[in-house]
Amino acid sequence: MYSNVIRTNTFNSSSIEGGLLEIKLDGELIAQIDVPSPFLEDNYHDTINESHDWFSDDYENSYSISIWSSLGDVSYEIKVEDIEDQKAYCDFRDNAIIDFIPADSGEKNFKSNQGPINDTIQTYFYKETTENFKVIRLLFKHANLYPDCLLLIKKTIIVNIVTQVEKYFSTLILTSIDTNDDLFTVALKNIEELSKHKITLKAFVEHKMTPKQYAIQILKDNISFHNINKVNQIIKVLFDGVSNLNEPEHTELLKIIGYRHEIVHMDGMNIEEDIYLDDSILKFIEIVESYIKKIDNKITKKLIEYNNIF
Repeated sequence: MYSNVIRTNTFNSSSIEGGLLEIKLDGELIAQIDVPSPFLEDNYHDTINESHDWFSDDYENSYSISIWSSLGDVSYEIKVEDIEDQKAYCDFRDNAIIDFIPADSGEKNFKSNQGPINDTIQTYFYKETTENFKVIRLLFKHANLYPDCLLLIKKTIIVNIVTQVEKYFSTLILTSIDTNDDLFTVALKNIEELSKHKITLKAFVEHKMTPKQYAIQILKDNISFHNINKVNQIIKVLFDGVSNLNEPEHTELLKIIGYRHEIVHMDGMNIEEDIYLDDSILKFIEIVESYIKKIDNKITKKLIEYNNIF
């Protein structure tokens, strides 16, 4: 395993929407990496935004890339993480060409592997989830090195795929309510678990919580955040009609959650064996990543309207 910095550079940039880094070798496109908007990082309107990604060449050499985006410039750093073909790695290290294309450059053929230009604006929770999926993919890639426990590893990966869904939705919903008073008010009036809950002033004193803290605790105690039908109902209430209920990935995600339930409660004894095939698990990861990306894009647009950017 390697972790050596092999390429680094800085481009002048005044883009407010980020853009793409195009990585080419001998005229062939190796990867397109999204450059984030300089304004979105954690809970702040910042002037620097950092993102991380992975890519590989045609010889399965793996690379990580870190990008720093600001109104003045875009910087990147590429590290080699795994070498399968030494000659191809050296060729990439010495001859790869990396260009920055601003999203607002007006190029007709501007295309992102993460979707339309506006999709480069993402919540902190989405960024954290994509980082976790990179770890899951890396674990899956090396799972065959442990044949005696391969099935157990695959079961654990399926469970963890759903855990990422649960974590994304719970942190996004609860943090949105916690940091935005308007969304807190909307939640109190329209989320059933809150609107029908009765509490006395004495209870607030006994629990030593503010009303907002108590409301968040009620949601934690009463909502399963991998119940995506329920979660979509809450998001629809909070974010003015936003939902993924009609997306094609929704039905597929329900199936994956069902597999997770069978694994957790019955050790997967009722699941067909083809569910554990490599192609099946990779498809599950792609479905969940696509599902979360779609709803995050929709939510981000609403958060910008609410001036509550994560």
